[in-house]
Amino acid sequence: MNTKIIDMTASMIKNKLGTVTDLPVELANTIANVYYKYCKILVEEANRNQHRGDYIPNSITRERGSIANNMFEWMEKVERLSVICNSTIPETVNILRQIRDNEPPGSPMYSMLVEVEINTYKYNIKDAISKSPLRAKIERKFSKVDEIPNLIDFIEV
Repeated sequence: MNTKIIDMTASMIKNKLGTVTDLPVELANTIANVYYKYCKILVEEANRNQHRGDYIPNSITRERGSIANNMFEWMEKVERLSVICNSTIPETVNILRQIRDNEPPGSPMYSMLVEVEINTYKYNIKDAISKSPLRAKIERKFSKVDEIPNLIDFIEV
C-alpha cells in the first residue's frame, strides 16, 4: 500500500463523508477501498500529466489488447469512480444515516440498504437493489472481490 494514496484516501473520505466509524465495519472497509482505488487512479493521472501525455498508466500497459482500447476503458473507469466517490457514495451514506437515525429500532430498512451497498461495491453485483437477498447471496459466491482486507484500519477516519 502506498502511504501517499492512503493519506489522500483518508482526506477524501473525511471531506466527503466525515467519519465512517458510525457505519458497519464491512461497509466502511468497502467504502475505503472504493476511495483508495479512485485515489490510486488520480495519482496515475498526475504521473501521466507530469510526463506531458507520453505516460501510459501501468494498469493499461499490463492489459491485453490495443493501448487505445485500454486507455478508453481506463478513462471510463476514472469517470465512473469519480461519480461514485463524489456523489453516489456521499448521497447513499447520508440516506443510510437518516434511516438509521429515524427508523424505529429493529427496522430492517437500514440493514437491507447496507447489504445492497456491499453487494454493489464489494461484490460488484449489477443492479443489486433489485435482487432478492437469496439471489444476491448466490451471486456473492461467484463474485471476484478486489479489496484490501482491513484497509479501514490503516485509514484514520
